[in-house]
Amino acid sequence: YIHVPFAWLAMMCYTIMAISALGTLVWRHPLADVALKSAAPIGATFTALALITGSIWGKPMWGTWWVWDARLTSVFVLFLMYLGIIALT
Repeated sequence: YIHVPFAWLAMMCYTIMAISALGTLVWRHPLADVALKSAAPIGATFTALALITGSIWGKPMWGTWWVWDARLTSVFVLFLMYLGIIALT
């Protein structure tokens, strides 16, 4: 019951980051940059937890820890994007 809330929270953090990046680029608002930098580690944590709990749930269902499905791969790419933002800031 915790896998889906982790995934939703990760997507919510990604949305906050996208809106903050837009606010930083368009209006040069300094608070938007702070929101972007603070949402990235939180989103990375939720994404990692969603991937871990999804793998635990998927092992008995699929017989393997990881399947290269489009949804799983896109969440993994989202996780890499979070790590990239963290590394660049």
